[in-house]
Amino acid sequence: MNGTLVLKDIMAWIEQTAPEMVKWGEELLKNVGEKFPVVGQLIENVKNGFGGCIFGEQVDVLQKSDLVTFAKRYMVYGANEVIAIYRKEDDGAIVYLSYAKDRELMPEKQNHFVIVKSAELSDDVKAIFNDSEVVVLR
Repeated sequence: MNGTLVLKDIMAWIEQTAPEMVKWGEELLKNVGEKFPVVGQLIENVKNGFGGCIFGEQVDVLQKSDLVTFAKRYMVYGANEVIAIYRKEDDGAIVYLSYAKDRELMPEKQNHFVIVKSAELSDDVKAIFNDSEVVVLR
């Protein structure tokens, strides 16, 4: 089979399905945001250009100990929870961390947003998320 024809087929499929995938993703974020207001607020902060400090970390395999280390390293004064959002990527996974107090995000200008990229998640991190995309860590 000709590689150019395959590429054209793939591009046509992407053009056809992309609007549906975007609509699905937006609906999912809306539903999660309504069910968990703190997550909805975090999503809005990210969409609107987060005003706090942004940090990045990268590991080959994200272990529970790494997650704890990163959460402690960037801890925001007065926070007692970390909101963790997991997103599977084609080349691994991304875990976003932000800080809250009693299920309310810390003020945007004081908050930290941590992006952790990894090739894969360890079993103990998978167990933390337990088929969820969002968890609150204490």
